Amino acid sequence: MTELTRLIARPILVAALLGLAVLSAEALTGCSALPSASQGPGPHSVSTAAGSSSSATGSPTPSVDPSEHSQDVFSLSVGDCVNGTSAGTVTDVPTVDCAAPHDLEVFYDFDLTGDAYPGDSAVSDQAKSGCGAQFQSFVGIAYDSSALDYTEYTPTADSWQGGDRTVSCVVGEPNGKTTGTLAGAAR
Repeated sequence: MTELTRLIARPILVAALLGLAVLSAEALTGCSALPSASQGPGPHSVSTAAGSSSSATGSPTPSVDPSEHSQDVFSLSVGDCVNGTSAGTVTDVPTVDCAAPHDLEVFYDFDLTGDAYPGDSAVSDQAKSGCGAQFQSFVGIAYDSSALDYTEYTPTADSWQGGDRTVSCVVGEPNGKTTGTLAGAAR
């Protein structure tokens, strides 16, 4: 049986992730550099609203939050907080209690439609549009006026074949960690 994975591509949030732990080899399947804007995201990926891209690697975090645990990327839900994920294809993500410092918070999720995988660019465009449309209602301020950034976990071609259609929208502080929720932060 093929292991289903998602890809995370973090062009704008890269600065917040430098120096964070790289996921273990078991958590990454076919980790790849982030695609260029013209390529769109990979399998189950995360893209930024701006659509730029770069690759990120990090060094281990000096201390591990005791509330941090590995969670299946397919089971993320609104309100979950995530730490230290790097660009690439992922199956598990390190989640943490939102009361502890964290990198990202899931603020919205929705399903894409269709039987056939529409392609990386189409998935990326639909994900950016869907997440962008919900940013203001969650954060309390328009994205263009906000100091925060968002990105998405999106289905890969492989995970799509396994029935994955879910886009998980995540928000974070591009220059550091957040403690608590960003719901209504209006910044």
